[in-house]
Amino acid sequence: MGSGVDEEAVEPLNSDVEPLRSDVEPLRSDVEPLNSDVEPLNSEVEPLNSDVEPLNSEVEPLRSEVAPLGSEVAPLNSDVEPLNSEVEPLNSEVEPLNSKVNSLTNDKMKICIVGAGAIGGYLGAKLALAGEAVTLIARGSHLEAIQKNGLKLIMADGSSQVVNPSLATSNIQEAGTQDVVILTVKAHSVSAIAPALSALYDSHTMVVTAQNGVPWWYFRQHGGEYEGTRIQSVDPDGIIEANIGVDRVIGCVVYPATEIVEPGVIKHLEGDRLTLGEIDGTKSDRIQSLAQTLKKAGFKAPIRNQIRTEIWIKLWGNVAFNPISALTGATLESICQYPLTRELARQMMTEAQAIAQNLGIKFGITLEQRINGAENVGAHKTSMLQDIEAGRPTEIDAIVGAVAELGKLTQIPTPCIDAIYASVKLLEANKVTSLPIQNSHK
Repeated sequence: MGSGVDEEAVEPLNSDVEPLRSDVEPLRSDVEPLNSDVEPLNSEVEPLNSDVEPLNSEVEPLRSEVAPLGSEVAPLNSDVEPLNSEVEPLNSEVEPLNSKVNSLTNDKMKICIVGAGAIGGYLGAKLALAGEAVTLIARGSHLEAIQKNGLKLIMADGSSQVVNPSLATSNIQEAGTQDVVILTVKAHSVSAIAPALSALYDSHTMVVTAQNGVPWWYFRQHGGEYEGTRIQSVDPDGIIEANIGVDRVIGCVVYPATEIVEPGVIKHLEGDRLTLGEIDGTKSDRIQSLAQTLKKAGFKAPIRNQIRTEIWIKLWGNVAFNPISALTGATLESICQYPLTRELARQMMTEAQAIAQNLGIKFGITLEQRINGAENVGAHKTSMLQDIEAGRPTEIDAIVGAVAELGKLTQIPTPCIDAIYASVKLLEANKVTSLPIQNSHK
């Protein structure tokens, strides 16, 4: 009996292995291409290994330097812990201050437009488009259209946008406190709405007076011999001053021309300048913040330390062109080009200039330049003419009556101004069909 392999025992195993060989063979053919793919990767990895090795040698010393710092930091942590407990109460005191600062400096200022008609709606639309939290106080069909469809603004170039303000209402009480209140109601409407304005006030609230004519605050913080004198034509009973307060006031001279083409739709005709000024002549933080907000909305917003001079430059033309246009139905261009009305405007403006100069105003342009500037505006109807045509009360008292009043105060005769004032007052009495509803502006 030999010691070799039992062939009979092996034979069945061979028959089991043979099928496995046939299964493995295809796998070899699959693996071979993978080997060829791996080989190039090995050649790329090898240089990276050589790059990493020096970095390891650089990191090691840093570890030894960092370790001692841990022991130095630990005592500092124990020193900081008591300070944290002292800072915590200060945080609670700082928070209210932050909220006040933010209300003046953050990207979203709360602004209420009281009288969102042609000018007010235009200002509100532009400010809302710039991201401010704008509330519009309006009335009637104009308000209804804004609440239903938003406020549509058509620009002078024909482009248009629809704005949805934060709130549109006729009720001032619904608006809440504001950072800025912009009064764009007509001058004769301010005394009626003044008592309701306190609902809009916080301790820092600014009130921007954007009326035409001589403002009620003209002789407040004036510093001249007439300091404290009340303008009877504008605030005869002192109601406006009592309910707004001098300290809140920011003076503003409005130059854009706009119109309501239909309820909820305002068209901008020309102009984008809103000149600002503190009535004491300072360049305060609050007025700079307001100017930046207006500039962000696309307005020119220069700050003047002599805001009364700016008021007079606009009033100088308004005192003549507004009432003459109301009486004749003529545009600015027609008044300036017709010799007789041009001469009448010149005489009225000469009287007004004498009053202004007596009050310390220095005009930077000549009378003829001011008339030519009005002529260049073109075939534009003044706001007073538009009011007469619509049967609305005019701003005759603030624009013309107040200048006549200042003439009497300074003992400067104003015969032309007095005659035109009387004529427009009679025309207004015959033409005005109803008094304006409170909180309105058109």
